[in-house]
Amino acid sequence: NESVLLGSPDQRVLYKSLANTIVIDGFTVQNGDLTVVTADDGGGLYVGDGSLILRNCIFTNNACCDFGGAVYIVDNAAYSHIVSNCIFSCNSTTNNNGGAIYAKDGGTLTIMGSFFFDNVASLSAGNSGGAIYLGGAAGGATLVVKDTAFVNNSSFVGGGAVYINSAGDHMFNHCIFLGNIASNSLNTTDDGGAILLGANGGLRLSDCAFSSNYAGAHGGAVYIDDLVTRPEIVISNCAFNGNQAQLIGGA
Repeated sequence: NESVLLGSPDQRVLYKSLANTIVIDGFTVQNGDLTVVTADDGGGLYVGDGSLILRNCIFTNNACCDFGGAVYIVDNAAYSHIVSNCIFSCNSTTNNNGGAIYAKDGGTLTIMGSFFFDNVASLSAGNSGGAIYLGGAAGGATLVVKDTAFVNNSSFVGGGAVYINSAGDHMFNHCIFLGNIASNSLNTTDDGGAILLGANGGLRLSDCAFSSNYAGAHGGAVYIDDLVTRPEIVISNCAFNGNQAQLIGGA
C-alpha cells in the first residue's frame, strides 16, 4: 500500500536534525506548506545535519517561502546525499531558490533515475533553480545527476531546471531537459533555460538531450558564466534541439 505523508498550511512534513544517515523509502510527501512564514525552508523535508537517502519517493505540491520547496539540505563536506528513483512535481518557492531541492555547504548530492516536472522557483521574485539549486560555502557542494528527466520547470531568473552556484566538479549523464524556462521579462539576467553554472566549478555533460528550453536572456539550454576561471567544461554526445534565448546563445 502507498504510504502518504500529508502536510497542511504552515506545516512542514518531515524534519531531520541528527548527524546520522536517514533512509526514506517508498513514501509520498505531499502538501507541505510553509508559505505563510516569511523565512522558512523545505516545505516537504528539512535536513539540518547528517546524510540523506531518498528512494522510490514522490514529493508533490510542497511549497515554502524561502529555500527548497520540497527538500532543503544544509550540511558540510563530511556528508553526502542520494536521491534514487524519485519524482518531484509541482513543488515551489515563493521568495527564493530551488523549487524542488535546495542544497548547500559541501558534500555530494547524487540524483539517479528520477523525474522533475512542473517545479517553480519564485515566479514573483528574482530567484533561481526551478527544480534544483546547488549552493556552497568555501569548497562548495558537488552535483552528480544520472538517468534523470527535467520537464517544464521554471525560474524567475536563472536556471529554469538547475542552477549551480558551487565550485565542485558537476556532472550530468544521460539526462533529458525538455521545456524548461528561465524568464521573467523584466531584466536581462534570465540565463540558462535548462542549466546555469554560476560559480567557478567544472561541468561535464554526456549523452544528454536538450529540447525546447527557453531563456529570457542568454543560453536557451545552458549558460556558463565566466569560462576563463573554469577548471574544465566537457560536453560530449549531447543533442540540442529547438532551444531559444531572447538575446544570445539559443543552445
